[in-house]
Amino acid sequence: MSSAATQITLSRHDQIQAVKRHPEFQYYLAQWQDILHREEAGRPITDEQEAMKWEPRSRFNVEAELEAGRYRLLSLAKRDQSTMSEEELAWRDCAPQLDWVNKTADVHIPLNWPIESILLTVGRIVRVYKERLGLQRTRAERSEWQEGAAQLDQVNQTATLRIPLNQPVEFIEEAVGGIVRDYKSALGLSSPQCIRRPEHVDPWLVYDLHQNRELSLLSITHDLFGTSGSPAYDEKLDKVYARVKRAYQFAKNAIDFVGREYATSK
Repeated sequence: MSSAATQITLSRHDQIQAVKRHPEFQYYLAQWQDILHREEAGRPITDEQEAMKWEPRSRFNVEAELEAGRYRLLSLAKRDQSTMSEEELAWRDCAPQLDWVNKTADVHIPLNWPIESILLTVGRIVRVYKERLGLQRTRAERSEWQEGAAQLDQVNQTATLRIPLNQPVEFIEEAVGGIVRDYKSALGLSSPQCIRRPEHVDPWLVYDLHQNRELSLLSITHDLFGTSGSPAYDEKLDKVYARVKRAYQFAKNAIDFVGREYATSK
């Protein structure tokens, strides 16, 4: 596998969705569901299924068994995650804490995230907290952050930042970017290539409509955006059609990626 491929990162939500749609996972899931039905009914399983239970097992095989219901713990945890939005997952992982008195926010940053994802998440958190504190329209002067406002955990490769919310969002993002880059460099962490998640269009909805209902991407565009006609003659349609195509390509790339990742850990 190329070094570039190993650096791609996905959110937990998108990784779960990609795994569920990977052909190998779906094959094993169908097998495990059949095994459970046979065992519940007192019927023998096939030789192939018996071998599948004991052969060196891939991660797809293991997770399919869990999803099929034999051990529901992981499945339930993943189901909880799969109902969370991208923003909710990022918010949970950063575990921000608001200090109303001092008008600061403590944010925990996983340093193995792409820098773009870190800045996007921090920007969202800051904007929400500034609105809660009534600071969204204030024009504070830029100032140096207090000593100790950033703490590096080298063992867990995370950073805890105490962000002054009276500062402009752009300044905060600039300062956070500088701190994170320094920490990444100190830990020898390269900025991973991030499969960018398209905005405004759910890639998994597009993928399922195209794969399961065999709708063309243009038909999906018409259904989602209430459009008609050809993108060749409609600039607005061409733009939303491009969004749908990017969403589908994102889903395909994500599924290919988890296939490569899971193939390395059998």
